[in-house]
Amino acid sequence: MGQYSDIVSIVAPSSAVAGSTVNVEVSIKNLCSYAVSLTATKGRVGDTILRFGTVQRVVNAGQTATWYDSFIMPGSNVTVSVESWYKGSDGIWHSDDYAETKINLYSTPASEFGSIEITRYERRL
Repeated sequence: MGQYSDIVSIVAPSSAVAGSTVNVEVSIKNLCSYAVSLTATKGRVGDTILRFGTVQRVVNAGQTATWYDSFIMPGSNVTVSVESWYKGSDGIWHSDDYAETKINLYSTPASEFGSIEITRYERRL
């Protein structure tokens, strides 16, 4: 939890298939007793930067706003990390809170039966 904001959730799947699009949703709450400009522009997945549309929002006291972005799942497990930022009275953006979640690479379980081939079909009455 930061001084001005709290990343209350990062919504993402627990696993994804390599090459698939993974959607990420970040909800940030304003902890101040007044409206504050907030953004979530420093998310990362390895070397990929999640910009969440570089959207800044004025969030009223005690309210929560949500930002969205996506990335292509690489061929390995990833950690999605997110920073919340607030715009100070000095006009400069300051990092305030940090959170992360892990997404595992989905792998199809091997069948214990192998493949089955139907060679003949006969309808029974």
